[in-house]
Amino acid sequence: MHSEFDRIRVGTLDDARDAAKAAATIIPIPASSIYDGNDVDQWNRRAHNFLTGIALHAAYTLQDVDKIIAEIEMLPEDAIRSMFKRIQYTKHDPELLCGWLNDHNEPTAVHPIVFRSMTTMLRRPTNEFGSVLSTVKMYFWKAQQPDH
Repeated sequence: MHSEFDRIRVGTLDDARDAAKAAATIIPIPASSIYDGNDVDQWNRRAHNFLTGIALHAAYTLQDVDKIIAEIEMLPEDAIRSMFKRIQYTKHDPELLCGWLNDHNEPTAVHPIVFRSMTTMLRRPTNEFGSVLSTVKMYFWKAQQPDH
């Protein structure tokens, strides 16, 4: 449904920028990267970072972002966390053609931004975890409304 997600150039140095740009069409982020104390901006930034990771994962695994978000909507928190653990270690580049490095500066088949996005979500306390997901779902479904 969101054609911007289809424009992610997989296997290029632009993939992360493309995914962030696509996520920004759904979740507005402040022009300034400096935190101004506005809670809405904080949750939007966190939700945008998460959606960027999901978009990259979807692009590399040939999945639909809409379907991933719909699945998240239907699952209880423990199942969502299990899903994120699977995504966190998915081999997005099994042949290591992209030249990605993990946090130990070793070649990895896992997209580093997807890994960090899922790691960040999995480390969040339950209330923050839920707030980020609620923000993503709110903007995502709002974007699907016919008048949007």
